[in-house]
Amino acid sequence: MQLQLSWDRKLAGAIFGLAWPVAISSTILSASRLVEIALLGQLGARAVAAVGVGFQVTFPLTMILDGLFIGCRTFVAQAVGGGRHGEAEEAVAQSFLLAAFAGLTTMLVGFGLGPNLARLVVGEMEPQLAAETMWFLRLLPLAFIPWFWQAAFAAVLSGAGDTRRPLALDVVMWTLVLGWDWLVLAGPLAPLSLGAGGVALGRLWSRLATVLLGLGLLLSGRLVLKAPRRLAAYRPNPRLLRRILRVSLPTCGTFAIWALSDTAFYSILARAALDPAEKSVNLAAYSIGGTVGGFLIFGLIGGFGTASSVLVGQSQGAGRPEEAARRGWTTGAYGLLVGAILGLSLLAAATPLAALFNRTGDRAVTNLAALLLVVQALVGTITGLIMALEGGLMGAGDTGALFLLGLVNWMVVRLGLSALLVFGLGWGIKGAFWALGLTHLIYLGMVGARFASGKWKAIRV
Repeated sequence: MQLQLSWDRKLAGAIFGLAWPVAISSTILSASRLVEIALLGQLGARAVAAVGVGFQVTFPLTMILDGLFIGCRTFVAQAVGGGRHGEAEEAVAQSFLLAAFAGLTTMLVGFGLGPNLARLVVGEMEPQLAAETMWFLRLLPLAFIPWFWQAAFAAVLSGAGDTRRPLALDVVMWTLVLGWDWLVLAGPLAPLSLGAGGVALGRLWSRLATVLLGLGLLLSGRLVLKAPRRLAAYRPNPRLLRRILRVSLPTCGTFAIWALSDTAFYSILARAALDPAEKSVNLAAYSIGGTVGGFLIFGLIGGFGTASSVLVGQSQGAGRPEEAARRGWTTGAYGLLVGAILGLSLLAAATPLAALFNRTGDRAVTNLAALLLVVQALVGTITGLIMALEGGLMGAGDTGALFLLGLVNWMVVRLGLSALLVFGLGWGIKGAFWALGLTHLIYLGMVGARFASGKWKAIRV
C-alpha cells in the first residue's frame, strides 16, 4: 500500500483540534501525579512506593474494562460520520450501563483481591511499606464506579468530535484532587497522618463530584450529544450492545494483555533486587521516572491516538475508506513530529528533572529515575506514530488484529526481553528499562504493517 498523506490546513486543524484537549487532559493527570509524588516524598520513599504499588496493582482491574469505552467511542464516531445521530444518542445510555457494570465489577474484585495481588506482584515488602500499601488498597476501590462513569462520558463525546468538555471535567476533578492532597499531606489535615489512604479518599469524592457535573451537562441537551431522558432508554438494548461489544471485547482483551504484561513487568522490576531497602529504591525510582516521562511525553502526544480514532471512524462510517487511510497516516506523521521534539527535549534534561522531582533525598533514586527518563525520551520519539496507527485501527473497528499484535508484543516480546536482560544477563533493573525501549520499537513495525495492509477498510461497526 502506498503511504497516503494529506497536508491541507482543514485536516491539520481537525487533528490538532481533537488532539490538544486530550493531550492537556493527559498532561494534567501526569502533572497531578507529580505533585502527589512531591507531597508524598516529604513522608519518605515508602509513602511514594506505597501509592505506586497500589496504583500498579489496581491498574489491570480498571484498564481491562476500560476497553468497553473504546467500542462506545468507535460506535458513536461511525454513527455520527454516517449521519445516524439517533443511534449515537442511544449509545450514550448504553455506555452508562456498561460503566455501571465495569465499576461494580472492579470494585468487588479490588476489595477481594487487591491486597493479595500486591503481595503476589511485589513479593516481600518492608513492614511499613506493606502496611501503607494495604491502607491505600482498602479505600481506592470505592472510586471505581464514578471512575468508569467519567470514562463513558469522555468516550461518547470524543466519538462525536468533542474532546473539550471531557477536558473541562478533568480540570475540575484534578483541582479537587490536588486541593485535597495538599490538605491531608501538607496542610491543616496533615497531623491526621492519613498518608496513602488520604490520597485514595481524595480520588473517591473528587470523581463523584465530577460525575454529577458531567451527568447534568449531558441531560441538559447543550452538548454535541445528549443523554436520553426516557428511563426506557437505559434498559439493556441487546442489539446495540452486541454491535458495541464486537469492538469492545477484543479491546478489553488487548488491554488485559497490556495490563497483565505491565503488572508482570512491574513484578520483574520488584524482583530485580533481593534486598528490601534496595527494592524500595527501585520502585520509588520507577514511580518518579514513569510519572515524569508520562507528563512530558506520553501525556502530550496521547491525543493523536484519539484524533486518529475519531477521524478514521467517522470516514469509515461515511463509507470513505481511502479518506480514512489518509487521515490515519497524516495524524501519525504529526504525532511523529511532535514526539520527536518532546523526546529530544526530555533526553537533554533527564538528570535535572529526576533530581527535581525526587523529594526523598536519595541519590540512588535520582540516578535510576534519570536512566528511565532517557529510555522514555527515545521511546517518545515514535510513540505519537504508534498511538495514531493504533487509534486508526480502533476507529475502523479492527480491534481483533490489535488483540493478536498485543498478545505477541506485550506478553512474549516485552516479558521475554525483560527477563533475559534482568536475570539472564544480570543487568538488574537497568535491563528492564532498556527492554521497554526495544519492545516499543518492535511494536511500531507490527502495528504499522497492519495499518498499511488496508484490511481494516472492509470492516463496518
